[in-house]
Amino acid sequence: KNSSSLTDVFTRQDLNSGKIEGICSVQDAKEKVIVELKADIKTKTFQKILQFLYTGTPRLSDDAETEELHEVKRVAKIFKMAELVTICENIEREEEFLNPSIGTFLNDAVGAKMKNMFLNKESACDVVFVVDGQKVYAHKAVLTARSDVMAAMFSGSFKESQAADIKEVPVPNATLENFMALLEYLYCDHAPLEDCNDLIGVLKLADENCQTRLVNMCELYISKEVDRACSNRIEKAEIDVVGLLNTAKILNAKQLADFCRHFISTNYDAFSRRKEFSALESSDRKYVQKNRWPPVSYLKELEAFEKEVNKKGEECAVM
Repeated sequence: KNSSSLTDVFTRQDLNSGKIEGICSVQDAKEKVIVELKADIKTKTFQKILQFLYTGTPRLSDDAETEELHEVKRVAKIFKMAELVTICENIEREEEFLNPSIGTFLNDAVGAKMKNMFLNKESACDVVFVVDGQKVYAHKAVLTARSDVMAAMFSGSFKESQAADIKEVPVPNATLENFMALLEYLYCDHAPLEDCNDLIGVLKLADENCQTRLVNMCELYISKEVDRACSNRIEKAEIDVVGLLNTAKILNAKQLADFCRHFISTNYDAFSRRKEFSALESSDRKYVQKNRWPPVSYLKELEAFEKEVNKKGEECAVM
């Protein structure tokens, strides 16, 4: 990407003439571009530059040597990296506590660029998924870096890893909308869950691809859906919380399962009158009965109190 940007701004003659600060030459090789930097840019320094480009932080320790810090700052200025210059200056001023927010901002910005430039774009793609009969273009480098499952698929003994040319990989049992939500998360670290019509479907894909954070995000949005669906009257709500609990357990969504158990327990009377209440598994039934609200002891005390009140009322009426 960076070498492509260089050739967009400068001609190849400019790049190889030594006139461009920091760069000696740019040469094409098989399936890659070789960029030779000026001799005054040390390997150790440029590694920090690459760390910054990949992660949003140069991984400079708070007690980094002054010379190292100055070198990173100097090279950052050469390559017009204003945010990295700011990070170095913050460390110099002992205000490095400001740097994490810069990293967060940059990662969000990179995610937005990744979405616009590469998400489902045919340019530079080297793998094509077929979902719901439609082609979805992707890039192995991104997928293998973000997903251990994808890494195993494209670098191990799976048949998908054996193809020399671009190969179409079928994705069964997934809708295009749900798969695109997963793919957007892998490219951008964000997913369009607010507009998703099938959060359980996305949760299933997230679990299959070992994307724990995406699983957690789905759990949060699903729990909000439960709250909305039950806001008026739980007994008549269209959502099946017991079924959701059983599904959450299958999909390793522990937080969602815990939420469902708590929700059923604290609304025990209403749920006990719903037909799906009988579908509670034995362990979950024991949990909600133990943690039900109001508890049985409270109901017994309330019953005794009401009887006493009624008794006194009858006595007053006789008198």
